[in-house]
Amino acid sequence: MANFKNSEVIKRVLQTFVRKIGRRIPESFALSTIDYAIKNLEEKHDVLRYIKIDASRYMDGFDAVSIMSEINNVESYKLGKAIQEIIKMLHNKLGGRAPSFIEDFKNKLGDKYLSEIERIGVNLHLLQLKSLL
Repeated sequence: MANFKNSEVIKRVLQTFVRKIGRRIPESFALSTIDYAIKNLEEKHDVLRYIKIDASRYMDGFDAVSIMSEINNVESYKLGKAIQEIIKMLHNKLGGRAPSFIEDFKNKLGDKYLSEIERIGVNLHLLQLKSLL
């Protein structure tokens, strides 16, 4: 099992969301939605302060995203909690009650990164179950 740097994990998670969400809506809207989630959760999860999305560059796609190297100094479980909250917020905002939203995300993320986010505490199975309720 590979251990990735926090910056690699969050980059892959965010890229996956941009690709997944960007299939149905413009990529710039996908980035603005992710930016909204990060800004709303930043106070609760200070690890998110190391991720910046330049609103003036939404049209540039993922190039608008900056991940500071300091994120690698944060305990992985804190990043895991933040990722889980981002997924939950995006699911509620864009996926509604569709369990396929999280299933599609898992498939696009890839097995190595899926294992890594589960290792740091992201419970996608629980989020899927909650979406069915």
